[in-house]
Amino acid sequence: MQFMWIFLAVYFLIILGIGLVVHVLNAIGLVAIARHRGISSANLAWVPFFGIAYVTGAIADDQTSKEIGFDRRLRVWLLWMSLLLTVLTGVLIAQMFPIGSGYTASIIDPLFAITLLLTLIIGMPFTFFWYVAHHKLYKSCQPNNSTLFTVLSVLFGIAPFLVFAVRHYVDGQNMNRNW
Repeated sequence: MQFMWIFLAVYFLIILGIGLVVHVLNAIGLVAIARHRGISSANLAWVPFFGIAYVTGAIADDQTSKEIGFDRRLRVWLLWMSLLLTVLTGVLIAQMFPIGSGYTASIIDPLFAITLLLTLIIGMPFTFFWYVAHHKLYKSCQPNNSTLFTVLSVLFGIAPFLVFAVRHYVDGQNMNRNW
């Protein structure tokens, strides 16, 4: 029994470490891209979930306003949907695991079903807008590779690594003068 707890502790520490590395790479990339575009709230990218959603949307809004001339407020949509999804996820967890009693058969609970349905209803457009925002972000950095990067992000979930990789590019031109 003790081996299982040690194994789980090591497993969760490894997962936490990987998650932290991915978050740091994504935040570094988003901050650099946002600063190249003069977005004042670039440092919000260090805030998990909400900040990342807002800065990603702000970069996409900047690219959209350059392309079509007006702002679609994608940053606001992503921010609010990420806030709602975080709250709904917390409610779902609280409904699934009441304090001290372990997992219960909450699936038949109407409140649980409504919360789950709301999470799906908000999560689907969030996912769509999230990938649209990433496509715009990639287009602002690497216009020739934006579709490829979007497909790779959708299929393999490597968006944070791609954001980090394109952080010094603006319209396909490398802005890093230090190399």
